[in-house]
Amino acid sequence: MNGSQDGIELVGYILAGGRSTRFGSDKARALLHGEPLLVRLAGSLGLAGLPVLAVGQRDGQYRDLGIETIGDIEPGLGPVGGLRTALEHRRDGWCLVCSCDLIAWRNEWLSALQSGASADDKAFAAAFKSERWEPFPGLYHTGLLEAHRDWRGGSMQSVLDGCNAVAIPPPPGGIRQANRRSDLPGTER
Repeated sequence: MNGSQDGIELVGYILAGGRSTRFGSDKARALLHGEPLLVRLAGSLGLAGLPVLAVGQRDGQYRDLGIETIGDIEPGLGPVGGLRTALEHRRDGWCLVCSCDLIAWRNEWLSALQSGASADDKAFAAAFKSERWEPFPGLYHTGLLEAHRDWRGGSMQSVLDGCNAVAIPPPPGGIRQANRRSDLPGTER
């Protein structure tokens, strides 16, 4: 169940367990060009050679979309809880973790993250950063489970600040996510 990319064995996890309060409905099921965001991203990661799973509120949540879904081990913790669930599921190795609201995927992002992770053999994470971390997409190693002890508090910023994380310059054009329905291309603002 591993995809090998440049010597790093990866499994892709898409976080889809949020409440989507700003969005107004389940973001993973929101349509972009007639296809659910979750399905679009899973397809893109699959084309990059990665096996893909979603982390949802419960096991099997997106089975109807053809996406294997594992349930949050401790629901309600937000992205930090989703990351922990992915790492616990993976058990050993690297995870590419993305949020379901990622509007478009670029394979060069994976190459940049992998180069950063490979450059530091003590790294537990590689993520894009300018003034603040952009935690998703990001590479996370299961060793982070031992390095970061407080999974119930804090934010992804504190997780990345508190571990040996490699900061990768943000990609040109940035990373677009749909936090609100109006963030989707073709939607009136």
